[in-house]
Parts: sequence; structure tokens; C-alpha cells
Amino acid sequence: MPLDEYTPFATTVAGVQSQCSGGAPDFPVVETTIGAVHTAMLAGNLTCTQLVSAYVQRIYQYDSPGPNAYRILSPTLVKDAAAKDAELLALRATGQSLPSLFCVPMSVKDNIDISGVATTAGAVALLDNIATADAPVVTAIKRAGAVVLGKVSMSEWAYSSYTSVGSVFGTVRNVYALDRQSGGSSGGTGSSVAANLALIGLGSDTGGSVRDPSATGIVPLDASRDTAGPLGRTMADVAIVLGAIVGADPADALTTRYIPAANVPSNYTQFLNASALQGARIGVLNHLYNASVATQNINDIFAQSLTLMTQAGATIVQNVRITGNSLGDVDLAANMTLNDTRAWYTGYGAAGKWESMTSCAPQFRYDLEAYLATHNSHYKSLQDIANDGLYHPTSDSRLRMNLVQGINYGTPADYPTPAQQAQGLVCGCGDFFTNKCRLALRQALIGTMDALKLDLMVYPSFLDPPRFVGDDLGPVGEPAGWWVSPMAGVPASVVPMAFDDSMPVGLPTSMQMIARPFAEPTLISIGYAFEQLTKFRRYPAAFPECSGPKGAYTLAGTTG
Repeated sequence: MPLDEYTPFATTVAGVQSQCSGGAPDFPVVETTIGAVHTAMLAGNLTCTQLVSAYVQRIYQYDSPGPNAYRILSPTLVKDAAAKDAELLALRATGQSLPSLFCVPMSVKDNIDISGVATTAGAVALLDNIATADAPVVTAIKRAGAVVLGKVSMSEWAYSSYTSVGSVFGTVRNVYALDRQSGGSSGGTGSSVAANLALIGLGSDTGGSVRDPSATGIVPLDASRDTAGPLGRTMADVAIVLGAIVGADPADALTTRYIPAANVPSNYTQFLNASALQGARIGVLNHLYNASVATQNINDIFAQSLTLMTQAGATIVQNVRITGNSLGDVDLAANMTLNDTRAWYTGYGAAGKWESMTSCAPQFRYDLEAYLATHNSHYKSLQDIANDGLYHPTSDSRLRMNLVQGINYGTPADYPTPAQQAQGLVCGCGDFFTNKCRLALRQALIGTMDALKLDLMVYPSFLDPPRFVGDDLGPVGEPAGWWVSPMAGVPASVVPMAFDDSMPVGLPTSMQMIARPFAEPTLISIGYAFEQLTKFRRYPAAFPECSGPKGAYTLAGTTG
């Protein structure tokens, strides 16, 4: 089967459990790491073609009856792997080290441009949106030696953080329980990496404004907050990818202004410190999640994780609240509850108002059309896409709301409208430096951490199990703290906690960590220490190593 004709097949339990029997890979890839792959290559025990073949075999045999993560494989995989093999021979002959991502097979979210492949953002309307150039983040991983396996599915338009459902490829499923959803919007990336259908992957999150999507090849949701980043199985692999993609982007004024001044490192593996919990001060944002709403098991798992940190030498500071308000007389903590962490009180006394930091009504329509204006899709407006109905039904209400708001409010520069400004509204649109409320939150967060001498702040990522496939309304237990990092423009990472084995099928849980601006080294060091202490990560049992005659599978798509 040609690599560019990847299509879905029927989903059955038997298929998931018995598909991958066309040949054992030359190199076992289940739970492998970048370091292990490079060690094998330098020792002459692994070629790039063998490694890529192993992942392609798993994708063909496991993905369709399993997570349904991939939309399309790269049409140049055979050529790319062969080129890396020639490069590997030359590097070994001269005793040189390998580039940081040399022949690392990566999945890439389908809102990120890859030259020669459609960028759909999960929407049928953009199937003709063939990119003519790589997004800078893709250029960066390729420069470091990575091989792009293909594009993975996502929540259409990145609308949902709970599900990954789109009109192009349906639903991405949870690899630990295939009747449940994968989360969103980078569900395809997450599922592909978790099931070892990629060594590591690229996703995106609507936060931080590290890269302006309309300028840098990412279909935008909100250009003031969208950012790309790695999803991996180990903190070491994530650190390697972060080192490859970090840096100022000439097309993004925000990064060119602030990243050089922050003296951002190019190598994050130097911060992998297994002893980093010793002496660390970690604050718990208790009021941003409600234990009575959470399943008791997840709440208990989170408490146990804090105990493990304490035993490793960390000091846990409970009941931390981000305090302060430079724009009004009501402290931020007064409204940072489970119900809303996105509002800021602007003004004083009875004349003051609660104002949303996330409300920028015309943002999506404006940013999407700015992207479409420079790309190949014949659709150039959100109105035309809406008129033709080329989007998933679950996107309908959000898309039409964005359309109406975009028409009524004009551009982000027009918001708040003169009438709203006359009412005292000041937040507006913009990044975490130009939006007054986001800047105030950022300053309050730093001030709170400084006052308490905190290295990190933490909370559980979700308080309920993932939704079942087809359930778009069930509880997800999203803590209010989920909005802190995107709104303040500060770095965050997610690390595995223990599995919730109270479910019929054990489901993973995780903890989110938040740090000061440009404190990624702290996130990496403490996250790595927690990972090494606990070893909570385990691969989904439905996707074991392929079996059969060794090396029988080739990139041509045949089995021996």
C-alpha cells in the first residue's frame, strides 16, 4: 500500500489485539527513547529505514482499529529515511555525534504546515490547503534531523480541549480505553505517542503567544495565545525537542522582542536533575479545583503524589492563591474559583466590573482569515465555510458564534468597542503584554510565587475520567487553573501521576505544573525528578510490540 494512501478501516476489539503480527521490527520501539535510538545507530545496530519501518508497521496495523490518530502519512518517508541512512554512514565514518533529533520519527498535529501536504485543522473545508512551505517549528525539527511520519488528527479548529473530533477523520480514541475520547485539541498527537505510533510528536495549545499562527504556519484559534510544543513519553525526550524548536521567530514580533532578552538556552537536557525535588518549594492551587467534584480516586492520587514529593525533599505549600489586582479594588483570588478564573475586576467600588481576560470576540474569524489569505485553500472566509457546511456538526454552535461575533465586532483592534470602553472595560485583545488584564495576571502570579518563594505551582489536570466516544456533554472536571498559564503567558508542563485503577480499565491521571516566565528549566528539572521517582508511565496493553519473523516488514508496506 503506498504510504500516501493511508485510510481508516473497521474498528474491532479482535483487530486491535491481533493485528500487528506481520513481522517483529529489527529494533523494538515500544517505549524506546531518543537516547536509546541514537545509541543503537552509533553502534551500527540500527538504520533509519529500519526505525521508520517499525513505526509505519505499527501505524498500518494498529491505528485504524485503535486510536484513529493519523490522517495521512508523509509521502516522502522512504526517501527521507534513505537520506538519513546515507548521512548516518558518513557521521559514523568520521566519528561525529548525531544531530539532536536525527531520524526521530515524529507525528505532527494537522493544524501545522508541512510542505506538500494539506493542513486541515480537522476540517473538510481545508482539504485543498496544500502548504507550500514548512511551518518554522517543522523547519526546526527537520533541521535537527527529525523525520515527520505524518499528520495526526485533532479537534476541528482546535475548538475543544476535551475531545478530538473533526469532519476530516472522525474521532480520535483513547488508547487506554478505546470507547473513551482522547482529549483535545491535540488528541491525535497524544494518542500516537502514547501508543508508540511515533517516538514523539508536536501539538499546539491556545496559550502563551510564543508563535503567531497566521505568520508561522499554524491554523490559528487565537493568535494571542496559540503556541506549539512537544508531547512525549519521557521528560528527557521533551527536553530534546524543546531545545530544537526554541528561539525567536522573525515572523513573530513577540518572540523577537522578548526571547533574546530572556537568554533562553538551546539545550534543555542539562536540566534533567533526578534530585531536583530536594529543597524545592511547590505551591498547590487548591481553590482552583474542587475535591468534592473530583472523583475521589483522582483526588487521592494527587494527594499521594504530593506526599511522594515531600518524601523526596520538597516543601509543599497548600492553599496558594494568586493575589493582587493593579486594575481594580477586588483581589483576583476572590473570583478565582472552580467556576471562573478568567475574569478580572477592573475599576473601583460599584463602578467596577468583572471583565473576561479571554473575551476577544472577533479573534478566531480575524486570525483564520489572515491565515487563509496567505494559503492555498480556495476558502478565504469563515462565512464561506459556514455557508457550505463543511465542518463537523459538533463545531456548529461555536463556529456560528465566532462568525456572528466577528461580524459584529470587526477586528481585534476594535475590541472593546467604543461603547464598551465607555462602560469602563479595559482588557481588550492582545498578548500577555498588550492586554492589560493578562499583564496584570502575569504580574500577580510572579508576585505571589516570589512572596512564597515557590519554584512551581501544581494541580491535577482533570478531575473526571475522559468522556465516552459520542459524549460531548458529560463532565470533564476541568480545574479553573487550566486557564492560568495561557492567560498569563507562563510555561506549564504535564507529568503522569498514578493510574486510576478503580475504573474497569485503568486510566492515566496527570498533574499540571506552572512556573514563572521562561522558567522551563525548573519545569524540566522538577518534572524529571518526579518522573524518575515514580515511574508512573506505562504503555497501553492493547498495542504491544509487533511479532512474527524479524524484519519482515518494509517501508514499501509489505509483509514477509
